[in-house]
Amino acid sequence: ADGSAVGLNASGQLATLDAAPFTFIKDALASSAMTVSDFDRADGAARAYVRGIDYRGDRFLVVESVLLSELNAGSIEIATLLTWIGIGVLVVMAIATGLITNLLFSPLARLAGVTSEVADGKLEVEIGSQNRKDEIGTMAKALARFKQSLFEGRQLEAASEQTRMRAESERQQNL
Repeated sequence: ADGSAVGLNASGQLATLDAAPFTFIKDALASSAMTVSDFDRADGAARAYVRGIDYRGDRFLVVESVLLSELNAGSIEIATLLTWIGIGVLVVMAIATGLITNLLFSPLARLAGVTSEVADGKLEVEIGSQNRKDEIGTMAKALARFKQSLFEGRQLEAASEQTRMRAESERQQNL
């Protein structure tokens, strides 16, 4: 109530403090919430965290102050740590994305290659991934059916050509 301030000195003993730097006293005494205020201490700029309390009919302020340089140093350490964590997470996500992409798209690329070979008439090529239970398996099974139809069509065409040649040969002999 008299405006005096008591704090701990460098050796940890109670000592009377100069209250002049505490420009936040009037606001803090009037408030029931915590007040945060920057002020200049003898050892540098500081931030004060202040809460008023009532004790035996008098109002007292409990003040904790921290040098801004200490706060900023901690903030920089935290920011650096968070940056490294973020970079680490990005690297892990990039690797995971690459692996998943490879797992998803390499069978599709192989199937596209086999489809091209079948389209070029190479029916001896083996079609993999038919036992998969996803869209790639469905496409592989459809390509296998298409390949089988082309194979059967070639067999019919060859048989038809043989029949035609035999018929032509018999016609030539009968002339």
